Amino acid sequence: MCFLEKEIKNKTEYTGYKIVAKKQNRDYYSIAMGFEYKEDEDIPIVKKQEVLSDMFRDSILEGPCHNPDMRGRTAVFRNKKDAGNFFRNIPRFYCVYQPVIVRATVKKDLMSGTYSFWNVVAGRRIKFHEEIK
Repeated sequence: MCFLEKEIKNKTEYTGYKIVAKKQNRDYYSIAMGFEYKEDEDIPIVKKQEVLSDMFRDSILEGPCHNPDMRGRTAVFRNKKDAGNFFRNIPRFYCVYQPVIVRATVKKDLMSGTYSFWNVVAGRRIKFHEEIK
């Protein structure tokens, strides 16, 4: 999971790269939690996890690695190369989803931190731009 370390007070939004599960229509879902992203709405506080890939444990919310600062937030990778490296390690998806990298902007209550050893920025809202090939 993401470990958020400090608030970002000098920016109101940050554009980076988000790995999501995509259905055939353009709906994007959280790979680790299973909820559908709604653009420019607050990220939901997940109470029941529905994992969409076997990359993530289905007990993240109860585990010692769950960072309380991530509740109601989603994170983007700061750079495209890191997103690509993570993307290549994603195993098969369940059902009708496929993994994609999307350039995305997070907003509201920004925090910086790390996911594994990659730098991320997390916010309470997200706006998707183009998919990265």
